[in-house]
Amino acid sequence: MADVLKFLDPYNKDDIRYYFGRNTETDILYEKVKNNPITLFYGLSGTGKTSMLLCGLANRFDEVDWLPFVIRRGSNTDILDATLAVLRNCQPGAQANSTKEKTTAKICLGELDRIYNRRFLTTYLIFDQLEELFIYGDAPEKKAFIRFLVDIKEEKPFVKIILVTREEFFVHLDDFETEIPEIFKSRFRLQPMRIEDSALPDDFGDFGQQSTELQGVKSIIPAMANALGLEMSPDIVGRVIEQIKVRTKGTNDSDFNKLEKKIELPYLQIYFRELVKNMQPEIHRAEGKRVPVQESDLPKLGSVNDVLTDYLVKCVEEISKEFSKDERSEELMEKTVWQALDTLVSYRGTKQIKTFENITEEINT
Repeated sequence: MADVLKFLDPYNKDDIRYYFGRNTETDILYEKVKNNPITLFYGLSGTGKTSMLLCGLANRFDEVDWLPFVIRRGSNTDILDATLAVLRNCQPGAQANSTKEKTTAKICLGELDRIYNRRFLTTYLIFDQLEELFIYGDAPEKKAFIRFLVDIKEEKPFVKIILVTREEFFVHLDDFETEIPEIFKSRFRLQPMRIEDSALPDDFGDFGQQSTELQGVKSIIPAMANALGLEMSPDIVGRVIEQIKVRTKGTNDSDFNKLEKKIELPYLQIYFRELVKNMQPEIHRAEGKRVPVQESDLPKLGSVNDVLTDYLVKCVEEISKEFSKDERSEELMEKTVWQALDTLVSYRGTKQIKTFENITEEINT
């Protein structure tokens, strides 16, 4: 059950049994990626872009057609260095660039050739959270990356590129258009999920998908419950929606109506995590049969901000106690843990993936 309750982690390919609500969008993205060398995939933070790529899209491809490499620049590296590290990590005995020589597009292209010559599979380079290039990178790095994309498009027909970014950074891609005129030809915006099912927007195009509707939260909540060993009546589903629809602290129904009745998917994951935790004894006793959810079973959660804060505070306290010998060392450890957590978020609110050495260096400077 722990693997199912993702909390704030993205879904991966093995989680497809528990991934709901994005079938139509995934169908469309699949057609775009399959038929174009470069695809732009963007949306607001929290709409589930990474999950849709690593779980939804990954399961649309056959094993023999899908060789993905997910690349994150982060805040302490160059995007070509990050690309080289990911590409070489897949090869036994291979090392990332350990010399002082600057990583070039030519070096990365050579790695792509070696991977293809060994596996003969279409390679998908997924540049996740590309906004980090715009936040931390400079003009020469950006220029080198654009040149790298051009070289792939012109020389490596076995490589496809997916550029993933938060919606507010989409404007930065205008600079790519000069070198790659067709950069905006294949693009897809992942919309926030609404409460009700909705008609497919006209600008989605006709890709022959099975459904002409986008699923809403009201449809996926019962499916999520069933997959977790629970059963929800329409009334209970309505109560769940009432509890999760207020997005952030201080948002009232009037403000919410202006948001066109959309739901924060991370909060939905948090909600189900707490619900299953509350009902774990009943689920265990049911021995495979679905357990009806009563209103008294529903978790009483506050705003998204409150829930996340409570969770982080609890984690920090547990870590501090585990590694402390007395109250004084516990207080010092707690301070250090909070400092470490601060390094994992950029000043623009993006997640940062860092090594222990990176974190230690930042704390000590």
